[in-house]
Amino acid sequence: MGVAIAVLGGLVQIAIPIAVIVFFVRRRRGGNAGMDLGLVVRRLFEYGFLYVLLWITGVGVAGLLSELFEVLEGAAADETGEVALWWTFTLVGGAGLAVHSLLLRRRFIRGPDETALTFWWAYLSVVDLTALGAGIVSSVLTLSWPIAGHTFNAGAPAVLIVAATAWAVHWRLAGRPVAVRPARNQAHLLVGSLVGMVGLGVSFVLALSQLLGWFYDGVTPGLRPDVDGWVPLDTTFDEVADALPSLITFGLVWWWYWWRNARSTGHSAQRHTYVLVVGVLGGLAAAVAAASGFFFLLLSWLFVDQHGMSATEHFEPLPEMVALFLAGTALWAYHRRELPPVRVRTEVERSYDYLSAWVGLVASTVGLYVLLEGVVLSRVLSGSGSGGGEADALVLLLVLLSVGGTVWWRAWSRTSSHAEDQSELASPARRIYLFVVFGSTALAVLVGLLFLVFNVVYGLLERDLSADRVADMGVPLAVIGSTVGVAVYHSRFLRQIRALRVGEQLPQPRTGIIETYGLSHISLSVNDPEVSLVFYTALFGVREYFRDENHIQALGPGEHDVLAFERRHDHGLSGGIHHFGFRLTSPDDIESAIEKAKAVGATILRHGEHRPGEPYLYIADPDGYEIEIWYEPHPGEEPPLGNGNPTMGSG
Repeated sequence: MGVAIAVLGGLVQIAIPIAVIVFFVRRRRGGNAGMDLGLVVRRLFEYGFLYVLLWITGVGVAGLLSELFEVLEGAAADETGEVALWWTFTLVGGAGLAVHSLLLRRRFIRGPDETALTFWWAYLSVVDLTALGAGIVSSVLTLSWPIAGHTFNAGAPAVLIVAATAWAVHWRLAGRPVAVRPARNQAHLLVGSLVGMVGLGVSFVLALSQLLGWFYDGVTPGLRPDVDGWVPLDTTFDEVADALPSLITFGLVWWWYWWRNARSTGHSAQRHTYVLVVGVLGGLAAAVAAASGFFFLLLSWLFVDQHGMSATEHFEPLPEMVALFLAGTALWAYHRRELPPVRVRTEVERSYDYLSAWVGLVASTVGLYVLLEGVVLSRVLSGSGSGGGEADALVLLLVLLSVGGTVWWRAWSRTSSHAEDQSELASPARRIYLFVVFGSTALAVLVGLLFLVFNVVYGLLERDLSADRVADMGVPLAVIGSTVGVAVYHSRFLRQIRALRVGEQLPQPRTGIIETYGLSHISLSVNDPEVSLVFYTALFGVREYFRDENHIQALGPGEHDVLAFERRHDHGLSGGIHHFGFRLTSPDDIESAIEKAKAVGATILRHGEHRPGEPYLYIADPDGYEIEIWYEPHPGEEPPLGNGNPTMGSG
């Protein structure tokens, strides 16, 4: 069984990077135009094989280091078979890794554009995140020995050394200046930030709850009969120490990936999604859950018979709730400040409001369900209440409606104050919120109806409509009752969106527009403005007309075009802009464009025809920005042969 699990785990380790590579290949290429499938398969196996060799070698080295640490600790060496296995992995995997790496290095020297390929980017990212996961687990186990006093595990520091080495080497490779396209993008950094933040938050709650529990035990004597007064601090610290290794490890991960790197990459859709969904919404949900738990304890103590339970025992979960509330509030407040400052209402502000409204609406809907199922329908269908259960339901109802209803009302009021603005009504955030609310509630109503009708039909067929069977209908009826009102309320706002789509409430077109020379200026964040100027001058003939310490501005190639190069740390990150283009004056110039691009060292990404007579070429500049060089006739010119719609700038 153990062998089967080990083999399955190995297959999963291999399948994950392959799946990630294929995903990013399809995403980056944006279609099949110009794709060399043979090259795709070749690169897939080359980098997949490199990944396997790397971790075969890593497992072997970790095994040997573990043997060494055990011997230094005075333990007996493992069986000869295990030692032989570690040496085999190290020698065979290490030799294969060295040879394969040298072959790839020769290719990099012959063609520096290799570092711009998606496969190299995906390989570095997968190795980085794999090493990060192994490093986190081994770091926690390693630190648990000196900090928490756990038994020394020789394998933990061995794996930590191997994982840290692999991580450091590949992190450095991803940041080498010879790479045309930065391999470590913002999404990669945000994944690491997410891992660090979640682990840090959980570890913080565990450690703080232990300290608060120590304080609670001290100020509420009688909870623990075996302890007279305050629990010894050293005993409490031993419990806190169990959470410190995770706190330190995840804290370092969060600091490196977020504070040191991702935080300074600039605002983008990916960054906003992370900040809003993970930070703001996650923190708000944690704080709301903790506050709800506290109010439930308080109200149940005031209104529900506790059957002799003391207040000390009843409020025993309070330290965990306070710790969760403080962590959630801190998470919410910090990420709220990380949102970009705005003077007008933007999609970021709307997303925050609608996410908050969603959290509050879910809590309120659950409260309505508890009211219907636990109080109203239990009396109507069964003819009597459930005593203590009914009281608990009323308390939970008050908690969910007071907390969730407040959150929903505040957020929805903010959105309603902008209801006269057409941009608010047509915003993607509002549409997504309404569609999700209406769709989920409609689905809940459908499921409730199915169960309700099934119970009725089954009872009729069996001629059994007893009191118990009728009482079973309370759950689907409560689901329908708690959600149908939400669906009806939000349906009127959906009608506003449909009215906008059919043009019933579209704003009147403006009588005047801003007269410009067109889209004639692009400013690029680059690693070296001088290198970028040389590249664009040699390829497109731009002319420098201004520079300072960190900026170079150039004119051309169009009469009114201005291209700026600004030295910034976030160079190469497109921020949602897929590419920009230069339009050829003749389709016959595409071949010479390819040759000139190769001559100046540009990375040839792909080339072909959008349709007959409309050639295109995609290249990457020294910072990895994707550029399209294409031909397409102007309106009124003789179209090329073939049918189809214009594809200017597509791909």
